[in-house]
Amino acid sequence: MCEDLNPSCNYKHCRSFFQISFEEMKWSKSHLPFLTTIFHLEDDVVYLSKKQQVKRRTQKLLDQYLYYKNKNEKFVWINYENAIIELISDPELGMGVRLTKCFDKVEFYGNANNWYKFMKRFAVQYDFYRYYTPIKKLNKIKFGEQFKGKNKLDSLDYIIKIYQKSSIYDDEDRQQFFREISVIRQLQTDLTMKFFDLFESQDQIFVIVENLPSHNLQDYVIKNPFFSEDKAAKVIFRVIKIIAYLHSKKIMHRDIKLENFIFRQIDNFDSLCLTDFKLAEFHDEDGNYQFKRCGTVGYVAPEILADQNYDLQVDVYSVGILLYILFTGREPFDGNYQEKVIQNLIGFIDFQDLKVSNLALDLLKGLLKLDPQERLSSHQALNHKWFQREKLIRALKQQIKFTLQSKNKPYQVKASFKKSLTVLPTNSIPQLQSPLSFRLKTLPNPQPFERVHLPEIYRRATHLLPSNSILYGRVK
Repeated sequence: MCEDLNPSCNYKHCRSFFQISFEEMKWSKSHLPFLTTIFHLEDDVVYLSKKQQVKRRTQKLLDQYLYYKNKNEKFVWINYENAIIELISDPELGMGVRLTKCFDKVEFYGNANNWYKFMKRFAVQYDFYRYYTPIKKLNKIKFGEQFKGKNKLDSLDYIIKIYQKSSIYDDEDRQQFFREISVIRQLQTDLTMKFFDLFESQDQIFVIVENLPSHNLQDYVIKNPFFSEDKAAKVIFRVIKIIAYLHSKKIMHRDIKLENFIFRQIDNFDSLCLTDFKLAEFHDEDGNYQFKRCGTVGYVAPEILADQNYDLQVDVYSVGILLYILFTGREPFDGNYQEKVIQNLIGFIDFQDLKVSNLALDLLKGLLKLDPQERLSSHQALNHKWFQREKLIRALKQQIKFTLQSKNKPYQVKASFKKSLTVLPTNSIPQLQSPLSFRLKTLPNPQPFERVHLPEIYRRATHLLPSNSILYGRVK
Protein backbone atom coordinates (compact mmCIF):
# COMPACT_ATOMS: atom_id res chain seq x y z
CA MET A 1 0.00 0.00 0.00
CA CYS A 2 1.35 3.42 -0.96
CA GLU A 3 0.16 6.36 1.11
CA ASP A 4 2.66 9.05 0.12
CA LEU A 5 4.95 9.36 -2.90
CA ASN A 6 6.05 12.88 -2.06
CA PRO A 7 6.98 12.93 1.65
CA SER A 8 9.31 15.92 1.29
CA CYS A 9 6.46 18.20 0.16
CA ASN A 10 5.41 20.92 2.62
CA TYR A 11 1.72 20.46 1.80
CA LYS A 12 -0.14 17.76 3.74
CA HIS A 13 -2.51 17.07 0.84
CA CYS A 14 0.38 16.40 -1.57
CA ARG A 15 0.56 12.59 -1.79
CA SER A 16 2.15 12.78 -5.24
CA PHE A 17 4.39 15.21 -7.12
CA PHE A 18 1.40 15.70 -9.43
CA GLN A 19 -0.87 16.75 -6.56
CA ILE A 20 0.89 19.95 -5.50
CA SER A 21 -2.19 21.89 -6.59
CA PHE A 22 -4.99 20.84 -4.28
CA GLU A 23 -7.83 19.06 -6.10
CA GLU A 24 -10.76 17.18 -4.69
CA MET A 25 -11.83 13.83 -6.11
CA LYS A 26 -15.46 13.64 -5.02
CA TRP A 27 -18.41 12.25 -6.93
CA SER A 28 -20.15 15.16 -8.64
CA LYS A 29 -23.68 15.57 -9.98
CA SER A 30 -22.82 18.72 -11.90
CA HIS A 31 -22.86 19.08 -15.69
CA LEU A 32 -20.90 16.29 -17.38
CA PRO A 33 -17.69 17.50 -19.09
CA PHE A 34 -17.94 14.68 -21.66
CA LEU A 35 -20.41 12.77 -23.83
CA THR A 36 -21.94 9.67 -22.27
CA THR A 37 -22.53 8.02 -25.64
CA ILE A 38 -18.86 7.01 -25.82
CA PHE A 39 -16.97 5.01 -23.20
CA HIS A 40 -13.94 2.76 -23.03
CA LEU A 41 -15.11 0.32 -20.41
CA GLU A 42 -18.40 -0.66 -18.75
CA ASP A 43 -18.50 -3.12 -15.88
CA ASP A 44 -20.41 -4.06 -12.74
CA VAL A 45 -18.54 -3.22 -9.54
CA VAL A 46 -19.19 -3.38 -5.81
CA TYR A 47 -18.16 -0.83 -3.20
CA LEU A 48 -18.62 -0.05 0.47
CA SER A 49 -21.01 2.76 1.36
CA LYS A 50 -20.33 5.27 4.13
CA LYS A 51 -22.18 2.91 6.44
CA GLN A 52 -19.88 0.08 5.31
CA GLN A 53 -22.70 -1.64 3.43
CA VAL A 54 -21.90 -3.54 0.22
CA LYS A 55 -23.45 -1.78 -2.78
CA ARG A 56 -23.45 -2.54 -6.50
CA ARG A 57 -23.50 -0.32 -9.56
CA THR A 58 -22.72 -0.36 -13.27
CA GLN A 59 -19.71 1.89 -13.72
CA LYS A 60 -18.25 3.33 -16.92
CA LEU A 61 -14.89 4.78 -17.87
CA LEU A 62 -13.98 7.46 -20.41
CA ASP A 63 -10.36 8.63 -20.31
CA GLN A 64 -9.84 10.27 -16.89
CA TYR A 65 -13.51 10.12 -15.92
CA LEU A 66 -15.41 7.47 -13.96
CA TYR A 67 -19.19 7.76 -13.97
CA TYR A 68 -22.45 5.91 -13.28
CA LYS A 69 -26.17 6.52 -12.91
CA ASN A 70 -27.55 6.83 -9.41
CA LYS A 71 -30.96 5.61 -8.25
CA ASN A 72 -32.52 8.85 -9.55
CA GLU A 73 -31.12 8.16 -13.04
CA LYS A 74 -28.71 11.08 -12.68
CA PHE A 75 -25.11 10.80 -13.81
CA VAL A 76 -22.48 10.99 -11.09
CA TRP A 77 -18.83 11.38 -12.03
CA ILE A 78 -15.27 12.00 -10.84
CA ASN A 79 -12.06 13.11 -12.54
CA TYR A 80 -9.29 10.82 -11.26
CA GLU A 81 -6.40 12.22 -13.34
CA ASN A 82 -3.14 12.17 -11.35
CA ALA A 83 -4.64 10.05 -8.59
CA ILE A 84 -2.34 7.34 -7.23
CA ILE A 85 -3.70 4.00 -8.45
CA GLU A 86 -3.13 0.64 -6.78
CA LEU A 87 -4.63 -2.83 -6.59
CA ILE A 88 -6.11 -3.78 -3.23
CA SER A 89 -7.59 -6.93 -1.75
CA ASP A 90 -10.52 -7.54 0.57
CA PRO A 91 -11.17 -10.92 2.27
CA GLU A 92 -14.83 -10.92 1.13
CA LEU A 93 -14.90 -8.68 -1.96
CA GLY A 94 -11.72 -9.91 -3.62
CA MET A 95 -9.48 -7.69 -5.75
CA GLY A 96 -10.22 -4.01 -6.16
CA VAL A 97 -8.84 -0.65 -7.25
CA ARG A 98 -7.96 2.23 -4.95
CA LEU A 99 -7.54 5.81 -6.19
CA THR A 100 -5.92 8.40 -3.91
CA LYS A 101 -5.90 12.10 -4.73
CA CYS A 102 -4.98 14.56 -1.98
CA PHE A 103 -7.34 13.80 0.96
CA ASP A 104 -9.84 11.76 -1.10
CA LYS A 105 -9.99 8.02 -1.75
CA VAL A 106 -12.22 5.98 -4.06
CA GLU A 107 -12.34 2.18 -3.84
CA PHE A 108 -14.32 -0.39 -5.79
CA TYR A 109 -14.10 -4.16 -6.38
CA GLY A 110 -14.67 -6.53 -9.28
CA ASN A 111 -12.54 -7.37 -12.33
CA ALA A 112 -9.85 -5.14 -10.87
CA ASN A 113 -7.04 -6.07 -13.26
CA ASN A 114 -9.12 -4.96 -16.22
CA TRP A 115 -10.05 -1.65 -14.60
CA TYR A 116 -6.41 -1.09 -13.70
CA LYS A 117 -5.31 -1.77 -17.27
CA PHE A 118 -7.65 0.86 -18.69
CA MET A 119 -7.21 3.46 -15.94
CA LYS A 120 -3.44 3.52 -15.39
CA ARG A 121 -2.80 5.86 -18.34
CA PHE A 122 -4.32 8.81 -16.48
CA ALA A 123 -3.14 7.81 -13.01
CA VAL A 124 0.16 7.67 -11.12
CA GLN A 125 1.67 4.25 -10.42
CA TYR A 126 4.43 3.58 -7.89
CA ASP A 127 5.95 0.14 -8.61
CA PHE A 128 8.03 0.93 -11.72
CA TYR A 129 10.63 -1.84 -11.34
CA ARG A 130 7.89 -4.45 -11.08
CA TYR A 131 6.95 -3.78 -14.70
CA TYR A 132 9.97 -2.25 -16.49
CA THR A 133 13.73 -2.69 -16.73
CA PRO A 134 15.94 0.14 -18.08
CA ILE A 135 18.56 -1.46 -20.33
CA LYS A 136 20.52 1.15 -22.26
CA LYS A 137 21.08 4.82 -21.51
CA LEU A 138 20.39 6.88 -24.63
CA ASN A 139 20.97 10.51 -23.71
CA LYS A 140 20.41 13.24 -21.17
CA ILE A 141 17.17 15.18 -21.26
CA LYS A 142 15.95 18.19 -19.38
CA PHE A 143 15.54 17.22 -15.70
CA GLY A 144 16.85 13.70 -16.23
CA GLU A 145 17.95 10.91 -18.55
CA GLN A 146 16.42 8.78 -21.29
CA PHE A 147 16.75 5.02 -21.54
CA LYS A 148 15.72 2.19 -23.78
CA GLY A 149 14.07 -0.51 -21.71
CA LYS A 150 11.81 -3.55 -21.68
CA ASN A 151 8.40 -4.29 -20.26
CA LYS A 152 8.58 -7.45 -18.14
CA LEU A 153 5.07 -8.51 -19.16
CA ASP A 154 5.18 -8.20 -22.96
CA SER A 155 9.00 -8.16 -23.49
CA LEU A 156 8.66 -5.21 -25.90
CA ASP A 157 11.04 -2.25 -26.10
CA TYR A 158 9.98 1.15 -24.79
CA ILE A 159 11.54 4.56 -24.19
CA ILE A 160 11.85 5.29 -20.47
CA LYS A 161 12.34 8.90 -19.39
CA ILE A 162 13.57 9.16 -15.80
CA TYR A 163 13.21 12.62 -14.27
CA GLN A 164 14.72 13.77 -10.99
CA LYS A 165 12.11 15.51 -8.86
CA SER A 166 14.77 17.70 -7.27
CA SER A 167 15.49 19.22 -10.70
CA ILE A 168 11.89 20.29 -11.34
CA TYR A 169 11.72 22.86 -8.56
CA ASP A 170 10.71 25.96 -10.53
CA ASP A 171 6.95 26.64 -10.79
CA GLU A 172 7.13 27.37 -14.54
CA ASP A 173 9.09 24.20 -15.25
CA ARG A 174 6.69 22.15 -13.17
CA GLN A 175 3.58 23.56 -14.85
CA GLN A 176 5.04 22.96 -18.30
CA PHE A 177 5.93 19.39 -17.33
CA PHE A 178 2.42 18.74 -15.99
CA ARG A 179 0.85 20.16 -19.14
CA GLU A 180 2.96 18.02 -21.48
CA ILE A 181 1.97 14.89 -19.55
CA SER A 182 -1.69 15.91 -19.63
CA VAL A 183 -1.54 16.40 -23.41
CA ILE A 184 0.22 13.17 -24.36
CA ARG A 185 -2.15 11.15 -22.16
CA GLN A 186 -4.93 12.16 -24.55
CA LEU A 187 -3.15 10.83 -27.64
CA GLN A 188 -3.71 7.13 -28.19
CA THR A 189 -3.41 6.85 -31.95
CA ASP A 190 -0.95 5.88 -34.67
CA LEU A 191 -0.94 9.54 -35.74
CA THR A 192 1.21 10.57 -32.77
CA MET A 193 3.84 9.21 -30.43
CA LYS A 194 2.09 6.99 -27.89
CA PHE A 195 2.20 7.39 -24.13
CA PHE A 196 1.85 4.27 -21.96
CA ASP A 197 2.61 4.67 -18.26
CA LEU A 198 3.65 7.10 -15.57
CA PHE A 199 5.33 5.97 -12.36
CA GLU A 200 6.60 7.86 -9.36
CA SER A 201 8.96 7.11 -6.50
CA GLN A 202 10.03 9.37 -3.66
CA ASP A 203 12.85 10.83 -5.78
CA GLN A 204 12.03 10.13 -9.43
CA ILE A 205 9.31 10.22 -12.10
CA PHE A 206 9.23 7.58 -14.85
CA VAL A 207 7.46 8.33 -18.13
CA ILE A 208 7.03 5.43 -20.58
CA VAL A 209 6.49 6.25 -24.25
CA GLU A 210 6.69 4.49 -27.60
CA ASN A 211 10.07 3.38 -28.92
CA LEU A 212 10.19 5.11 -32.32
CA PRO A 213 12.87 4.98 -35.03
CA SER A 214 15.18 7.99 -35.32
CA HIS A 215 14.45 8.68 -39.00
CA ASN A 216 12.36 11.86 -39.39
CA LEU A 217 10.85 13.83 -42.26
CA GLN A 218 13.67 16.36 -42.28
CA ASP A 219 16.19 13.56 -42.87
CA TYR A 220 14.10 12.41 -45.82
CA VAL A 221 13.76 15.90 -47.31
CA ILE A 222 17.51 16.51 -47.07
CA LYS A 223 18.18 13.34 -49.09
CA ASN A 224 15.19 13.87 -51.42
CA PRO A 225 14.74 17.64 -51.80
CA PHE A 226 12.52 17.56 -54.90
CA PHE A 227 8.89 16.47 -54.43
CA SER A 228 6.40 15.89 -57.20
CA GLU A 229 2.86 17.07 -56.51
CA ASP A 230 1.67 13.49 -56.02
CA LYS A 231 4.42 12.84 -53.49
CA ALA A 232 3.90 16.15 -51.69
CA ALA A 233 0.16 15.47 -51.52
CA LYS A 234 0.71 12.14 -49.75
CA VAL A 235 3.01 13.73 -47.18
CA ILE A 236 0.95 16.82 -46.48
CA PHE A 237 -2.32 14.89 -46.38
CA ARG A 238 -0.88 12.72 -43.62
CA VAL A 239 0.42 15.81 -41.80
CA ILE A 240 -2.93 17.62 -41.96
CA LYS A 241 -4.71 14.46 -40.84
CA ILE A 242 -2.50 14.42 -37.75
CA ILE A 243 -3.15 18.11 -37.05
CA ALA A 244 -6.90 17.66 -37.53
CA TYR A 245 -6.82 14.87 -34.93
CA LEU A 246 -5.08 17.15 -32.42
CA HIS A 247 -7.51 19.98 -33.15
CA SER A 248 -10.48 17.68 -32.61
CA LYS A 249 -9.19 17.39 -29.04
CA LYS A 250 -8.64 21.18 -28.80
CA ILE A 251 -4.86 20.69 -28.66
CA MET A 252 -2.38 23.04 -30.33
CA HIS A 253 1.06 21.61 -31.02
CA ARG A 254 2.70 25.01 -31.66
CA ASP A 255 5.94 23.53 -33.01
CA ILE A 256 5.02 21.89 -36.32
CA LYS A 257 8.20 21.37 -38.36
CA LEU A 258 9.87 18.68 -40.46
CA GLU A 259 12.01 17.16 -37.69
CA ASN A 260 9.01 16.54 -35.44
CA PHE A 261 7.49 14.00 -37.83
CA ILE A 262 8.93 10.49 -37.38
CA PHE A 263 8.61 7.50 -39.72
CA ARG A 264 7.37 4.40 -37.91
CA GLN A 265 8.27 2.53 -41.09
CA ILE A 266 11.26 3.96 -42.95
CA ASP A 267 10.19 6.30 -45.80
CA ASN A 268 6.55 5.19 -45.60
CA PHE A 269 4.53 8.42 -45.59
CA ASP A 270 1.46 6.67 -44.21
CA SER A 271 3.45 5.82 -41.10
CA LEU A 272 4.45 9.40 -40.22
CA CYS A 273 3.62 10.36 -36.64
CA LEU A 274 4.03 13.57 -34.67
CA THR A 275 6.38 13.87 -31.66
CA ASP A 276 7.70 16.49 -29.24
CA PHE A 277 4.78 17.94 -27.29
CA LYS A 278 6.80 20.23 -25.02
CA LEU A 279 5.06 23.31 -26.46
CA ALA A 280 1.64 21.71 -26.86
CA GLU A 281 -1.27 23.41 -25.13
CA PHE A 282 -5.02 23.04 -24.79
CA HIS A 283 -6.75 25.84 -26.64
CA ASP A 284 -8.12 28.61 -24.43
CA GLU A 285 -10.46 31.20 -25.95
CA ASP A 286 -9.06 33.93 -23.70
CA GLY A 287 -5.48 33.07 -24.62
CA ASN A 288 -4.46 32.22 -21.07
CA TYR A 289 -1.33 30.23 -21.90
CA GLN A 290 1.73 29.80 -19.75
CA PHE A 291 3.92 30.74 -22.70
CA LYS A 292 2.21 32.76 -25.43
CA ARG A 293 5.19 33.39 -27.67
CA CYS A 294 6.61 30.06 -28.79
CA GLY A 295 7.37 28.11 -31.93
CA THR A 296 10.30 27.85 -34.33
CA VAL A 297 11.43 30.78 -36.46
CA GLY A 298 10.49 30.18 -40.08
CA TYR A 299 7.49 28.03 -39.11
CA VAL A 300 5.74 30.05 -36.41
CA ALA A 301 2.49 31.85 -37.27
CA PRO A 302 2.84 35.66 -37.52
CA GLU A 303 0.07 36.29 -34.97
CA ILE A 304 2.22 34.60 -32.31
CA LEU A 305 5.20 36.87 -33.04
CA ALA A 306 2.87 39.89 -33.05
CA ASP A 307 1.67 39.01 -29.53
CA GLN A 308 -1.93 38.69 -30.70
CA ASN A 309 -4.48 36.29 -29.29
CA TYR A 310 -4.36 33.06 -31.31
CA ASP A 311 -6.02 29.69 -31.66
CA LEU A 312 -5.64 26.32 -33.37
CA GLN A 313 -4.96 28.04 -36.70
CA VAL A 314 -1.31 28.60 -35.76
CA ASP A 315 -0.62 24.94 -36.54
CA VAL A 316 -2.22 25.32 -39.97
CA TYR A 317 0.18 28.12 -40.87
CA SER A 318 3.14 25.94 -39.90
CA VAL A 319 1.79 23.17 -42.14
CA GLY A 320 1.72 25.71 -44.98
CA ILE A 321 5.40 26.47 -44.42
CA LEU A 322 6.11 22.74 -44.47
CA LEU A 323 4.28 22.36 -47.80
CA TYR A 324 6.20 25.32 -49.25
CA ILE A 325 9.46 23.56 -48.33
CA LEU A 326 8.32 20.35 -50.05
CA PHE A 327 7.52 22.32 -53.24
CA THR A 328 10.69 24.44 -53.31
CA GLY A 329 13.31 22.64 -51.24
CA ARG A 330 13.88 25.77 -49.13
CA GLU A 331 12.24 27.83 -46.41
CA PRO A 332 10.33 30.97 -47.44
CA PHE A 333 12.16 33.17 -44.90
CA ASP A 334 15.96 33.40 -44.94
CA GLY A 335 18.83 35.65 -43.91
CA ASN A 336 20.38 36.12 -40.49
CA TYR A 337 18.48 35.70 -37.26
CA GLN A 338 17.05 39.21 -37.10
CA GLU A 339 16.07 39.24 -40.78
CA LYS A 340 14.36 35.87 -40.47
CA VAL A 341 12.36 36.96 -37.42
CA ILE A 342 11.14 40.13 -39.14
CA GLN A 343 10.25 38.29 -42.36
CA ASN A 344 8.36 35.66 -40.39
CA LEU A 345 6.53 38.40 -38.47
CA ILE A 346 5.49 40.25 -41.64
CA GLY A 347 4.56 36.92 -43.21
CA PHE A 348 4.97 37.98 -46.85
CA ILE A 349 5.64 35.01 -49.15
CA ASP A 350 6.24 35.28 -52.89
CA PHE A 351 4.30 32.55 -54.72
CA GLN A 352 5.14 33.70 -58.27
CA ASP A 353 8.02 31.33 -58.91
CA LEU A 354 6.20 28.21 -57.71
CA LYS A 355 5.72 25.71 -60.52
CA VAL A 356 2.72 23.81 -59.21
CA SER A 357 -0.88 23.32 -60.31
CA ASN A 358 -3.57 25.88 -59.53
CA LEU A 359 -5.17 23.52 -57.04
CA ALA A 360 -1.89 23.00 -55.17
CA LEU A 361 -1.27 26.75 -55.12
CA ASP A 362 -4.80 27.38 -53.86
CA LEU A 363 -4.26 25.02 -50.93
CA LEU A 364 -0.87 26.55 -50.12
CA LYS A 365 -2.25 30.08 -50.11
CA GLY A 366 -5.20 28.94 -47.99
CA LEU A 367 -2.85 27.49 -45.38
CA LEU A 368 -0.65 30.61 -45.31
CA LYS A 369 -3.32 33.31 -45.06
CA LEU A 370 -2.08 36.07 -42.73
CA ASP A 371 -5.52 36.52 -41.21
CA PRO A 372 -6.24 33.42 -39.09
CA GLN A 373 -9.97 33.92 -39.70
CA GLU A 374 -9.42 33.56 -43.46
CA ARG A 375 -6.95 30.70 -43.11
CA LEU A 376 -8.22 27.19 -43.84
CA SER A 377 -8.95 25.08 -40.80
CA SER A 378 -7.28 21.68 -40.59
CA HIS A 379 -10.62 19.98 -41.33
CA GLN A 380 -11.27 22.23 -44.34
CA ALA A 381 -7.79 21.51 -45.65
CA LEU A 382 -8.43 17.76 -45.50
CA ASN A 383 -11.31 18.20 -47.93
CA HIS A 384 -9.45 20.42 -50.38
CA LYS A 385 -9.90 19.59 -54.07
CA TRP A 386 -6.17 19.01 -54.48
CA PHE A 387 -6.45 15.91 -52.28
CA GLN A 388 -9.62 14.84 -54.05
CA ARG A 389 -7.66 14.87 -57.27
CA GLU A 390 -5.05 12.66 -55.65
CA LYS A 391 -7.85 10.27 -54.60
CA LEU A 392 -6.88 10.47 -50.96
CA ILE A 393 -10.26 11.60 -49.64
CA ARG A 394 -11.86 8.28 -50.54
CA ALA A 395 -9.24 6.37 -48.58
CA LEU A 396 -9.76 8.67 -45.59
CA LYS A 397 -13.53 8.17 -45.62
CA GLN A 398 -13.09 4.40 -45.65
CA GLN A 399 -10.67 4.59 -42.75
CA ILE A 400 -12.99 6.89 -40.76
CA LYS A 401 -15.90 4.52 -41.40
CA PHE A 402 -13.86 1.58 -40.14
CA THR A 403 -12.71 3.56 -37.06
CA LEU A 404 -16.26 4.62 -36.21
CA GLN A 405 -17.49 1.04 -36.53
CA SER A 406 -14.75 -0.08 -34.15
CA LYS A 407 -15.47 2.67 -31.63
CA ASN A 408 -19.16 1.85 -31.65
CA LYS A 409 -18.27 -1.51 -30.14
CA PRO A 410 -16.79 -0.52 -26.77
CA TYR A 411 -15.23 -3.11 -24.58
CA GLN A 412 -17.95 -4.27 -22.20
CA VAL A 413 -17.68 -6.64 -19.28
CA LYS A 414 -20.55 -7.74 -17.10
CA ALA A 415 -19.23 -9.42 -14.00
CA SER A 416 -21.55 -11.91 -12.36
CA PHE A 417 -22.34 -11.44 -8.70
CA LYS A 418 -24.82 -14.30 -8.36
CA LYS A 419 -22.19 -16.23 -6.40
CA SER A 420 -19.85 -14.90 -3.78
CA LEU A 421 -16.77 -13.22 -5.20
CA THR A 422 -13.62 -15.29 -5.23
CA VAL A 423 -10.92 -14.14 -2.84
CA LEU A 424 -7.76 -13.54 -4.88
CA PRO A 425 -4.28 -13.45 -3.38
CA THR A 426 -2.74 -10.00 -2.96
CA ASN A 427 0.32 -10.88 -5.03
CA SER A 428 -1.84 -11.40 -8.16
CA ILE A 429 -2.26 -7.94 -8.18
CA PRO A 430 0.66 40.72 -37.88
CA GLN A 431 1.43 43.87 -36.51
CA LEU A 432 4.71 44.33 -34.69
CA GLN A 433 4.16 45.60 -31.19
CA SER A 434 6.75 46.91 -28.75
CA PRO A 435 9.77 44.57 -28.50
CA LEU A 436 9.32 44.74 -24.73
CA SER A 437 6.30 42.47 -25.13
CA PHE A 438 8.42 39.72 -26.64
CA ARG A 439 8.42 36.49 -24.70
CA LEU A 440 10.38 33.97 -26.68
CA LYS A 441 10.62 30.24 -26.21
CA THR A 442 12.04 28.51 -29.26
CA LEU A 443 13.59 31.22 -31.37
CA PRO A 444 17.17 30.40 -32.42
CA ASN A 445 20.20 31.71 -30.60
CA PRO A 446 21.83 34.26 -32.95
CA GLN A 447 25.56 34.19 -33.57
CA PRO A 448 27.60 37.11 -32.19
CA PHE A 449 27.68 38.81 -35.56
CA GLU A 450 23.91 38.38 -35.88
CA ARG A 451 23.02 39.95 -32.52
CA VAL A 452 19.46 41.23 -32.49
CA HIS A 453 18.25 44.43 -30.91
CA LEU A 454 15.64 42.71 -28.78
CA PRO A 455 15.28 42.84 -25.00
CA GLU A 456 17.70 40.71 -23.04
CA ILE A 457 16.33 37.28 -22.19
CA TYR A 458 17.40 35.24 -19.21
CA ARG A 459 17.92 31.73 -20.55
CA ARG A 460 18.01 28.68 -18.36
CA ALA A 461 20.56 25.93 -18.84
CA THR A 462 19.11 22.83 -20.43
CA HIS A 463 20.15 19.75 -22.35
CA LEU A 464 20.03 19.09 -26.06
CA LEU A 465 18.31 22.23 -27.28
CA PRO A 466 17.51 22.19 -31.01
CA SER A 467 19.99 24.18 -33.06
CA ASN A 468 17.35 26.76 -33.97
CA SER A 469 15.75 27.29 -30.60
CA ILE A 470 16.09 28.98 -27.23
CA LEU A 471 14.43 28.11 -24.00
CA TYR A 472 11.67 30.26 -22.64
CA GLY A 473 12.61 33.09 -20.33
CA ARG A 474 11.58 36.38 -18.87
CA VAL A 475 12.20 39.73 -20.52
CA LYS A 476 14.34 42.06 -18.45
